[in-house]
Amino acid sequence: MDDTKQHEISSLPRHADKVASMYKWLVAEIGAQRLNYTAIFTLRAELQTIAFEILDGITRDANNVPMYRQTEPIDLTEDHHIVVVALPKTGDPLGVGRRIGELYVDGTRMVRQLGKVGLVREDVRHKFGAFAAVDDSYPARNARMMIWRGAWPLRDLSSAACVEWAWLEAERAKAEDQRIHGVDEVHELCMGVTGFKEFLAERDQKSEPGVMTPKTGKQVRA
Repeated sequence: MDDTKQHEISSLPRHADKVASMYKWLVAEIGAQRLNYTAIFTLRAELQTIAFEILDGITRDANNVPMYRQTEPIDLTEDHHIVVVALPKTGDPLGVGRRIGELYVDGTRMVRQLGKVGLVREDVRHKFGAFAAVDDSYPARNARMMIWRGAWPLRDLSSAACVEWAWLEAERAKAEDQRIHGVDEVHELCMGVTGFKEFLAERDQKSEPGVMTPKTGKQVRA
């Protein structure tokens, strides 16, 4: 979403109008298979919050208090998976770290702790290797957490752990003078990851071109 569109939505007088406008944009972008998490994370903070609340089925009451699981969650992809590639500079496999006793907080990029600190010391880490189609199903949203915590360009390239492939492809499709600096370098790094070219070829053979029909976030509670 460009700055003009963000300003247009942010300037709407009522929160409900902003939500309606963001919902329309999200559904259109998902339907056209153009939306990715990195793009959402680069939105203005207010619009980020609205986007994640829509995706996770959160609405707000008359007092602006969040009400959870009011509508169906919406996924960015039809198969609930997001392709993420580890950046070789880090030398580490992809992973989503959480502690026992932590739960993902709907509509956010945070986890909340359950129980006493002494009961949640053991670190649980899911490792995926050098690249993976990471399950992003609700409520865990593993791919979202992985991208937020370590993806370039949300993190500096010298310390970023990974990159979201859909975002990288979309960025490279732009005119050269509109791309973020470093896109070609990161693309080259990804294509040099052992087995990744073959993974993409196999994925492309299985995928069927067309328009995705996203869930519409229909109401699940009165």
